[in-house]
Amino acid sequence: MFAQTENALITGFVTDATGHAANGVAVAVTSGSTGQVRNVVTSDGGDYQVSGLLPGDYTVVAVGSNGRPARVAVSEGGRIRVDLTLRPVQADDSAGRALSGDEVRALPLLTRDEFQLTELAGNISDAGVGTRGVGLAINGQRESSTNILLDGADNRNEFSGAIGQRVPLDAVQDLVVFPTGFTAEYGRASGGVVSVAGRSGTELFRGSAYEFNRVSELTSNSFLNNSNRITPSGFNRNQFGYALGGPILRRKLFFFSSTEATLVRGNATVGAWVPTSQLLAASALETQNFFQTLGQLRSDAHSTGTVDLNDLTAIYGRNPCVGFACATLPAGLPLFSHVVYSAPVDGGAGLPQNTWNSYNRIDYNLSDRTWIYGHYALTHESDFTGGLSNSPYSNYDLGQRQFDNSALVSATHAWNPRWLSQTKIAFTRFTIEQQGLTSRGVVPTMYANPLAPVLIGTDPTAFPGYNPLSPGSGGAFGGPQNIFDIYHDTSWTKGRHIFRFGGEYLYIRDNRTDAPFQTAVDSLSNGGGVGPALNGLLSGQFTSIEVAVNPQGKLPCAAGAPASACSITLPASSPDFSRSNRFNEGALYAQDYWRLTRRISVSLGLRWEHYGVQHNSNSSLDSNWYAPGITFADQGLGAYLRTGGLQTVPNSPIGSLWKPDWKDFAPRLGVAWDLSGTGKTVIRGGYGSAYERNFGNVTFNVIQNLPGYAVLDVPGLITTNNFGPLGASSGSVALPPVGARIIDPGLKTAYARFWNASAQREITTKLIYTLEYSGSKGVNLYSISYPNQSGLGNLVLGDPCTGNGDCVSQPNGAYGEDVGYRGNQGFSTYYGLNNRLVVRNIWKLGIQFRVNYTWSHATDNLSSTFFETGGVAGQYGNRNITTNNGDFDTGLLDPYQPRAG
Repeated sequence: MFAQTENALITGFVTDATGHAANGVAVAVTSGSTGQVRNVVTSDGGDYQVSGLLPGDYTVVAVGSNGRPARVAVSEGGRIRVDLTLRPVQADDSAGRALSGDEVRALPLLTRDEFQLTELAGNISDAGVGTRGVGLAINGQRESSTNILLDGADNRNEFSGAIGQRVPLDAVQDLVVFPTGFTAEYGRASGGVVSVAGRSGTELFRGSAYEFNRVSELTSNSFLNNSNRITPSGFNRNQFGYALGGPILRRKLFFFSSTEATLVRGNATVGAWVPTSQLLAASALETQNFFQTLGQLRSDAHSTGTVDLNDLTAIYGRNPCVGFACATLPAGLPLFSHVVYSAPVDGGAGLPQNTWNSYNRIDYNLSDRTWIYGHYALTHESDFTGGLSNSPYSNYDLGQRQFDNSALVSATHAWNPRWLSQTKIAFTRFTIEQQGLTSRGVVPTMYANPLAPVLIGTDPTAFPGYNPLSPGSGGAFGGPQNIFDIYHDTSWTKGRHIFRFGGEYLYIRDNRTDAPFQTAVDSLSNGGGVGPALNGLLSGQFTSIEVAVNPQGKLPCAAGAPASACSITLPASSPDFSRSNRFNEGALYAQDYWRLTRRISVSLGLRWEHYGVQHNSNSSLDSNWYAPGITFADQGLGAYLRTGGLQTVPNSPIGSLWKPDWKDFAPRLGVAWDLSGTGKTVIRGGYGSAYERNFGNVTFNVIQNLPGYAVLDVPGLITTNNFGPLGASSGSVALPPVGARIIDPGLKTAYARFWNASAQREITTKLIYTLEYSGSKGVNLYSISYPNQSGLGNLVLGDPCTGNGDCVSQPNGAYGEDVGYRGNQGFSTYYGLNNRLVVRNIWKLGIQFRVNYTWSHATDNLSSTFFETGGVAGQYGNRNITTNNGDFDTGLLDPYQPRAG
């Protein structure tokens, strides 16, 4: 849980019949759900302020007056102004865009995912990635720059940067989006904050039950499928559940519970091409042994036909065997058989699964000055075996399971009408388990090449092993991420000021297994097509066997060192694929809501943020790249690579993966001006900065560094031994140049500056128009680049080319080209103009209409830290950079000139 609070605020003025300020008037704010009453007295200037309100409906009335009571709904973190006059005037001074629970439940959603409604806030774009945050770019920043809250507690998986705990849609009290200008209580985000508040019980018993059903028979086919005469896959999606709440003890104790099940069924006929028995009979004995041991077809696979060399020539428009051994085969020999089988796939309703979401809450009014609530939420998702990966061969199908749970206790106490404090303790545990192996155990996977499947027509060729269409993705993944936090917030009202002070401490323990290349990637060729792959089958040779091994504590040999110092003793074994990474983090903030005059309010805030340095429970397993005299590698990347190398953390010059950053201070300023004093026309503006956390997957990958882990690539005979020739019973092999995942030891905390201005006009009581301008500038954004490519030693460090003109020098030749550098090379700029129109209670039928139109311009050099989208460019070796693919970037990222387009 981070130092954000879901508590809301109601402020306003009380005037007498002549319009003058009424001092000493008692104001009562009553909860519409629990009946709890908060009483305050107006100041000499006639103003009042009530803080610490949970989201919900309230009635505000000046006690003993003849004025009408005002009924208002406050959202999470909202600030509502209610002036008690002959006609109550309401104005929302908060920067958030709120949707009430009634709106969330009434709006049509295909999958009943409340976070899809985030787009209704405006100033939001689809960044084309969809895997971080809520899948949207807010205020021009990355998807991962969004923080997500549940009941004011952080609800983000800090490894992936995605949504953590899911709750049933019927459990949502409100959903608030802060697309820009959020105050100092909110942090851990440089783009925006998306906050969900759960429902609580009320004085009345209320409940509902529902079922939503989607079936493929009532779903239209896509244009592309129709044009290719493809029948859509069948599916059936059922979502059903309940919501129930009410009193346990009148005006004291309340409960709420909501549980939803999502059951998805859907199988499709999957096609693949597999080698025929005739081809295997003509192949080398090693190939035959491999298929006899690992290549039994699954029981439901059946052949729909075969292709021979003549057929392949017709399909490709050329003979694929020219220049290869398969050219000697009889032209009519069946080479590949087309097999089809049934597998659980996403046919349009999600992966086939059984999922349960539940949210349960207890609210207790201990007294009129102390109230407590707690929630427990859980998600259990079980995806069917074969949904994660499937194969035409027997016993290779893989599935996955996810179990998340969240518990929170919050206690709020009003020491007096002007001093209020809140303390929260929260624990979350997010667990994902992706199946990496079956009862077959650790066995290699055969591929046509290490890059991508070879197609025959529209279907791929497939060979025995796990993940037959995704080289390098074999192996187990997952584990629990535990987050414990404690948070305290104090609110003190003094005159026209509401001061808020808060802080939090956060402890993250990420226990995770990630095993890329646990199962070897055995390639029949280095690339090409059917011809080179057939050549490998016939000769019984793998051109490449890539497998993760334990390098036995070895590093690349220094000049003059004996070969034994950098040689691995055979047989090779697997490295440790698991880590228990810990983080200690915290924040402090101070915020002043100042009602400068009756019409002008000012918000002043300062937030200090600290994100902990990743450290494993066994520090000797942590290693990073260090270089003498270089503290911030971005500014001297070539020299950093040339003069440095991998060292374990205990032996490093700084004693940690990177230096902690203790100087992250973020100021916030906001101004609201009510032009007429009636709340009908309000001008707002703000400026601030905010820091964001680097999600854990980026830095976790140091697990792949020497001296504890290496991926070796050797040729060898086709064999069922996962290590190939590295599995020999004796001997040794010299450690070749290998890749690494390195982090700038001087890594800085990424942040963004943001600014905004808006004008809101209540044209009529039913029609509100708002014009908003927003801008942001991302600074020191987290990046990945590949700066150890061949030729960059010549280009950057001035190494001479060889006599024949070959310029292939690397900045550090002791390591491979696949050195992924994690730094602060990213930047972004954004400008947006949003038009928002809200029409309420159309024709007195309770219908509300809301529309946003955003015109924006965004520029960056890296729209996502990882390479998650298509359009991958290879210039400078930066395979994670996309261009003109729906992302914001305008050019390629040169690791040595990152701002060059």
